[in-house]
Amino acid sequence: MTVQNVEELNLNDSCVLGISIQSGEMCFKVDYIEDYDSCASRVYLLAFKGCHTVSSAINLNVTWPDSILCGTETRDGELRNIKIEMATSASVFNISCRSVELIPLN
Repeated sequence: MTVQNVEELNLNDSCVLGISIQSGEMCFKVDYIEDYDSCASRVYLLAFKGCHTVSSAINLNVTWPDSILCGTETRDGELRNIKIEMATSASVFNISCRSVELIPLN
């Protein structure tokens, strides 16, 4: 599924199970909360494609998996500037990319 704005996703309390970086792409493997009322979740790949830059401040001195606190987004022409903040570790990821996809893994 193409994501129009990360702020519309149910990122709060979704757990990051893994992070991968490839040429032009950064992916978070997340246990994504599909429904807050029932707490139903499913494993997805949150893929940031056409990445221009990625910067992060990661606190590794906590027990993972870490959960997401929030995601915010601004636009700069064709680039989408996305900030993902983690709840437990207070880690922050700043991603400048062209598109975002949420891909079910199971």
